[in-house]
Amino acid sequence: MRPSQRWSERRKKKQKLSNSQVFASPSLSQEELREAMKKLNDTALVLTSKAIDADARNSNFVFSPASISAALTMMAVTNGTHSDELNAVYLEIATVVLADDSASGGPKISAVNGVWVEQSLPVDHL
Repeated sequence: MRPSQRWSERRKKKQKLSNSQVFASPSLSQEELREAMKKLNDTALVLTSKAIDADARNSNFVFSPASISAALTMMAVTNGTHSDELNAVYLEIATVVLADDSASGGPKISAVNGVWVEQSLPVDHL
C-alpha cells in the first residue's frame, strides 16, 4: 500500500472515530465540559505546586495533567462517586493528546495509569 493510500485510510478511520461519535457525554454540554476541564487544570496546577514545593525544588520535575485527570477519574470510579464529569474530561483530553494527524503516523503514545495508596495513610471515603 502506498503512503498516500495509508494516509487516506487513516483519515477515514479517524473520521469514523470522531470525538462526537466515540466520546460524547450526554450529561455534559460543551460549555460544561470546558468548565470541567478548567477545574481539572486548576487542580493539576495546585497539585503540581505542592509536589514541587515538597520534593522537586532542586531537581528535574515532570508532570502530566492528563495523568492527574486519569488518577482522579480512577479514584472517583473506585470510590463510587458520580464520575460522568471526570470521565468526559478525561476522554476529551485523551482524544486531543492521542490524536494522530501526521502523514507518517505521528508519534504513538501509550499510557498506563494506576493509583496506589500507602496503607498507613488515612483515606476519606466520600
